Amino acid sequence: MALRFFALASLVLFSIYSGWAMLIAEQSLLAFGRELVSQPDKAQVNGALNVYALCVVVLFLKMFAVSCYQGWFRLRHRAFTNIEDAAVFNRVAREAELAQVIRASRAWANDLENIPAFFALGGLAIAMNAPATVTAVLSMLFTAARVLHTLAYLRGVQPWRTVFYGVGILCLLGLCTSLTMTIWGR
Repeated sequence: MALRFFALASLVLFSIYSGWAMLIAEQSLLAFGRELVSQPDKAQVNGALNVYALCVVVLFLKMFAVSCYQGWFRLRHRAFTNIEDAAVFNRVAREAELAQVIRASRAWANDLENIPAFFALGGLAIAMNAPATVTAVLSMLFTAARVLHTLAYLRGVQPWRTVFYGVGILCLLGLCTSLTMTIWGR
């Protein structure tokens, strides 16, 4: 139990660090948002691109943290399902993964079903000059929802896992709507 808490605490601390880094940046997120709303379209597109790029980095680091979470449990318990990995530690390969590793693998698989769609839709929204404020806000909401979804998934907390999943899906649908309106408005 303490080991699961430590791994989850590490992921939470990483999320807090990411938020802290955004807070101490040269410009606060709120000031950046106000600037996005008040500037002409060209500056907004550059701002939306910056937000999108930051979201991509945060999502990559989140997925990397989930990989580390899996590896930590495997190493901590020296429990490996691959023969070659077990052999490094003079162990016999296990028939099944640890429960924590299985849960993290499912969270990872869920990321692989959702995050690439965000990468594509967010990139297209910027390339097609969809409304920059909408793109930036949906990107930030999607990223926050995915981080919170992962924390809820690893912890096994319902209904929050489903709520955060739903928020992420609504953001993807919002990007689809914004793109469609941009294309039809030309």
